[in-house]
Amino acid sequence: MSTPLLEVRDFVKHFPVSAGWFRPPEAVRAVDGVSFTLPRGKTLGLVGESGCGKSTLARLVLRLIEPTSGRAWLSVDGAPRELTALDPEALRRTRRHMQIVFQDPYASLDPRMTVGSIVGEPTAIFGELDRAARRARTDELLLKVGLEPRFASRYPHQFSGGQRQRIGIARALALAPSLVVLDEPVSALDVSIQAQILGLLQELKAELGLTYLFIAHDLAVVRHISDEVAVMYLGRIVERASADELYARPLHPYTQALMSAAPIPDPAVERTRKKIILEGSPPSPRQRFMGCPFASRCPIAEPACSTEPVALVAVAPGHDVACRLVSGRAN
Repeated sequence: MSTPLLEVRDFVKHFPVSAGWFRPPEAVRAVDGVSFTLPRGKTLGLVGESGCGKSTLARLVLRLIEPTSGRAWLSVDGAPRELTALDPEALRRTRRHMQIVFQDPYASLDPRMTVGSIVGEPTAIFGELDRAARRARTDELLLKVGLEPRFASRYPHQFSGGQRQRIGIARALALAPSLVVLDEPVSALDVSIQAQILGLLQELKAELGLTYLFIAHDLAVVRHISDEVAVMYLGRIVERASADELYARPLHPYTQALMSAAPIPDPAVERTRKKIILEGSPPSPRQRFMGCPFASRCPIAEPACSTEPVALVAVAPGHDVACRLVSGRAN
């Protein structure tokens, strides 16, 4: 098999918090043992409730924050490069191969810089192009994302949210990266603008051979753009499969509940389909789990689910689930 573009193994990120006097130290377990591979040219959708660790995982992949433990590799020029072992200078050189588009197009652009400076800044930092070539590259990128080169002299406040996100995408593409992390890139936009940005991302992927790690909480958006989907709950991946397989046959009780909560644009179907109502609230991310973290809310849980360790295992070709009851039935 070909080497995946990105491989993540056992990523853990715990944020220490003060527990108060005479109490042992605690930690928020934002990411708690996540592993996955991402083939070149594919899109992996990462979905889950707010606070489940999706954005933290994205920042760990890019080493914007340091993992508590775990390792990651990015394939650069056909050879895996261990991101978690790179020194600062080697990491700086590697960053040209992996970029991010942030969620908020209003906060992710410097209001004091012109659009031309924002889009051209990555090439200026790496010092590869002179001023004329950098201007030509900026104009090319603006055209590629659907903006006029004459806009280069304007400032971010002069653009709409959708246009600002296009600027953020152009900046991410400036150094021709292989991997682009999309951290909820359309959640702050109107629905009509979301469709335009998603279409643009699909076109750029096909034209430039990009690989996406796409993070969102909107199931419809994830299904539209992803080749594979991974579902996260309390810092862990609980199910992963191809988009078609996951949406046609969700197996983990949490995934089934998520699908049940997503509305279907057909009143007749919406009136008749069964809704799964989860009891209680999600446990604290400070809590240690002997067994499944979803056990306290799971409608089919057994006593052993809270005490027996659970791992992400294959229950069908290309379909992995972290549920002892589902994997037991499959075996």
